[in-house]
Amino acid sequence: MLGIGLLTPAVVANVPTGAAPTETVSTAPASPTEAPAETPAKVPHGHRAAAEKAESLLDIFHYSDAELRDELDDRGFTPEEIDYAISQLD
Repeated sequence: MLGIGLLTPAVVANVPTGAAPTETVSTAPASPTEAPAETPAKVPHGHRAAAEKAESLLDIFHYSDAELRDELDDRGFTPEEIDYAISQLD
């Protein structure tokens, strides 16, 4: 009878001593099949917020561009943020 202390790594792995492994197992993560898409340039928070607000306002109201600009201005967005928001509309 063999005691636990007598087990060798070859016995534990169930591979005969001196035998070459038949299969190599990699622990590295698989490479993606496609290269990841380029990430867009980081858009400042205020610009994103203005674009989101413009979209939500247009879901409810039928503003012209001028009316939407006035509404976003009234809500405290900067001219640059408003320009960005208008440029992002479909």
